[in-house]
Amino acid sequence: MLPTVSDSGWPWLLAGILLLVCAGVVPSEERLARERTAVLDLHREVSNLREVSETYGRFLAEVGRGEPTVVRRLAAAQLGVLPRGHEPLVMLSGVADPPTRWIERAALDGSTEGPAVPVPVDDSSMLASLLQGPGQLWVFGTSLLLVFVGLLLGPTDRGAEPGSSATH
Repeated sequence: MLPTVSDSGWPWLLAGILLLVCAGVVPSEERLARERTAVLDLHREVSNLREVSETYGRFLAEVGRGEPTVVRRLAAAQLGVLPRGHEPLVMLSGVADPPTRWIERAALDGSTEGPAVPVPVDDSSMLASLLQGPGQLWVFGTSLLLVFVGLLLGPTDRGAEPGSSATH
């Protein structure tokens, strides 16, 4: 039987329910903040991959059209062949890199975005510090104990005397 308004069990019951709700909500907020940061990281990664894909498409189109600068660079990198009359002034280390590295470097040079900065969660309260790690189980247990005490301190039949029956 639930306690009535004048019973002393209500404060215990409300405190237990409030603590139970807090024990469920506070860790969920922290988890939600971490997941939002992960979603932002994934959006950035998708953006970078789209940019690399577009750069590969442009590269293949230039090779298909026979762009002289691309063909010369490819021949120099893959075959070590330079057109007649051309001598390299300085051999760059990037020239010998495979075309895939050129393409990815060209695509990702413009993007300066790093990983997303995690959204700070205010965990300066005593409840938030209690809800980290094994403390969460203790808070759940305490809240259930408070609810139990609130229900035990519920209504009593004050009108009935000991040993008498309720029916006349």
